[in-house]
Amino acid sequence: MEIRKNWNFHFYAPALELMELILLNLLTISLSPCNIHFLPLCGKPCVEMVAVMARYNPFAERAGLKKICESKPDKSVLDAVAKLEKLGFTPYLLAVPEYNKRMLKGKVSQVKEILSSFSYPYNRRIAGQHGHFTMEDYRKWLKKAETKDLAQALRRLAHLNQSKVYLLWKKQRS
Repeated sequence: MEIRKNWNFHFYAPALELMELILLNLLTISLSPCNIHFLPLCGKPCVEMVAVMARYNPFAERAGLKKICESKPDKSVLDAVAKLEKLGFTPYLLAVPEYNKRMLKGKVSQVKEILSSFSYPYNRRIAGQHGHFTMEDYRKWLKKAETKDLAQALRRLAHLNQSKVYLLWKKQRS
């Protein structure tokens, strides 16, 4: 309740409490080991899932999915995050654009230098572009990028820095 008072959520408190209740019920359902009984009912021969959270919480394995592999971030992404950490950025807060905007003050050119080292496909992902996007396009984008754009680029970099787990469930043949 204290957070709601500080953030002026008092008008929306009933709606937030309802959302919390719904989310709690969804969490309870997803973490329940009995979900293994629901997977065969989905009508598909297999179900696959990519999840970051599965690395820390075995909710999908409790539901019957098997962990196939875990992908680690690319070395270029790890290097960039390490360089940003030396500039004073906190790696787990890179996913918050407001934090990035605050931290970028006086460091824009240094961050642009760090981001300039990326090539395909990471340059396209960091810039948030789709389709045909060349290295020259990336350099132009980076040159024109303002604090807001860089804050979003750092958020995308934080997503690339996460380890992802691939899980699979196959219907058993009877």
